[in-house]
Amino acid sequence: MVTNVDDALLAAYVDGELCSEQLEEVEQFLGMNEEARRKVTRFREMTALLRTTCAEQRFLPPPPAFMALAAPRKPTQAKSQWLRHTLAKPWMRMALAASLLLLAFTGGLYMPNGKPGQPPSLTDARTEMLNEIAEYHIVYARETEHLVEVPAERKSHIEEWLGARLKREIDIPDLMRQGLEFAGARMLVLEGNPVAQLIYTRESGAPIGLCITFGEMDYRPFAVEKHHGINVGHWTENGYTYVIVGAMPKDGIWHIATAVDVQL
Repeated sequence: MVTNVDDALLAAYVDGELCSEQLEEVEQFLGMNEEARRKVTRFREMTALLRTTCAEQRFLPPPPAFMALAAPRKPTQAKSQWLRHTLAKPWMRMALAASLLLLAFTGGLYMPNGKPGQPPSLTDARTEMLNEIAEYHIVYARETEHLVEVPAERKSHIEEWLGARLKREIDIPDLMRQGLEFAGARMLVLEGNPVAQLIYTRESGAPIGLCITFGEMDYRPFAVEKHHGINVGHWTENGYTYVIVGAMPKDGIWHIATAVDVQL
């Protein structure tokens, strides 16, 4: 049990930088510490504002395997070095975000929707989630040895582990007919919520990700959008959102989603 949780560790938790063991221990600590939960809420607000106002490309351009990816924006070398140096340390991220919050509260910050002080809508939150999932996938899909956190050989453990995090049963879909082989899984954390990410590989092309996380109770039909140059298919039913992400055509995403929906 973690008893000495400082602001740096909480910031790393908000940014999704903890390993599974640290994540579990910090979540247990948060369950018993109201002040720590308030800090996490403030950190999330600061991080969201920081991302809105400093919309830099956070990752290097994708490799050639991602043929469909749009060209990323390229910040100047000096600006990029300054941003990496600033965001490398949690306390500097918090200080910069706090300054931006102060600017926003004094009426001097431009909001993307042109309406200062208006809280983000449910659609904005959903778009941000899909953006984050696409960004995570682009980074993880480049890996070979560390493509997954838990390999496919531990399928039963993955189903039990991620099922417990999402408070439901999870039977890993068999997508062999779609040309996909289950490689393993990892857990992401977005806005403090667990996201189960199941990774599938194929003979040619980059890996495909199936993500499951908590969603609204209202049914939302399947749709495909482009985020960071790759197709992201998603739908919501019975309180869970399902996301298929990968560098493949829309019809391929649709066929995978159909198979997943039938099996889950």
